[in-house]
This record gives sequence, C-alpha cells and structure tokens, in this order.
Amino acid sequence: MYGWADTLQFKVKGNTALATFQSADPQDPCIENFVTVVASDLMEKTLPGSGGKITTVRTVLIVGQRDICLSLTLLTCEGETSDQAFRLADDLSSAALSTTVPVLDLVSHDFVNFEVNLTWTAQGQPVFEQTKETFQDKDLGILIVSQTRGTHVEAEATGTVVGLGQNFTPEPSESAALEKVNDGTIVIQKTK
Repeated sequence: MYGWADTLQFKVKGNTALATFQSADPQDPCIENFVTVVASDLMEKTLPGSGGKITTVRTVLIVGQRDICLSLTLLTCEGETSDQAFRLADDLSSAALSTTVPVLDLVSHDFVNFEVNLTWTAQGQPVFEQTKETFQDKDLGILIVSQTRGTHVEAEATGTVVGLGQNFTPEPSESAALEKVNDGTIVIQKTK
C-alpha cells in the first residue's frame, strides 16, 4: 500500500520584458546587427527546502554582427548582469530598462561593456492564459501537476544598446513582448 510521503512545490512569479533587433549598420549596408535582450524580475519559492523566496533579477544580452557581403562573423557577444534598473507597468502598457552588461565576445575573446537603455510600449491589449498539465506514473508512485498562469502583450522596444562606440539598435525591435507570470509545479512521490 502506498502512502503520500514527499511533496515538492515550486513557484515562479514576476515580470519579464524581451526584445529582438535586426538592422543594417547606417554607415555600411553590408554590416548586419543582431541583438536579443531579456530583462526579468522573478521570485522563486520551493517548499519544502529553503522555505524562503529567492529573487532573481537579471538582464541577458546577446549581440551579433555579421558582414553579409563577405559572409564573415565580426562579433558574437553573450553576457548577463543582475545590476539593472527595470520597471514594468502593472497594466503591461510599458517597461523600461537601464543597465550595463559585461559580455564576452566569442570572436575576439575580449570582454566588452554594453550600455542598454530600452523602452517597451505595448502594441495591443494584454492577453491572459492559463494551462494545467498532469503527469502520473502509478508504477513509480509519482504525480506531477504543473500550472501556468500569465498575462502577456506584444510590444515594440526602442532605445539604444551601445558598445564598441556604436549603437547596435538604431531601429525599433523586430519583435518584443511584456509578460507577467505566476507558475507553479507540485511533485508528489508516494512511498510504500
């Protein structure tokens, strides 16, 4: 006979803004710039376990530059920071991010600082979505219930991502979104 013994609950709640940019360099049409920015302010809680809340504040930045005429990668940078000023409006109408992100250029193997100053503007009304998934394996005595609840809206991001003396985002974002999430997972494992 099985008895319920171990229960693990994991929750994530918070805000995220993301944007992708692609543009030609205004000085040289052969040079294409690619930028992805994800800024978040999330609270994670695991029970039992730490019992406390863990706040994760982070901006992730990916920057690429390619000479499309010569098929040559000039720059591939990745980095993140927790030192950010990030605000998301409660109604998801707008967001703002200001930070400096140290990134590693995978081409030159040098570290470069990028100054990020972006503003997001919603391009419609927020949409609420909720899903619930259940997985059960009676032989293993495991039950997993995951619930995702969140509100998101498509947006446009504008502003600057400046590094190496140039702005890599001279045009508005190709795609962007603002999100509020409240997700949870419960794992129950039976013992004999």
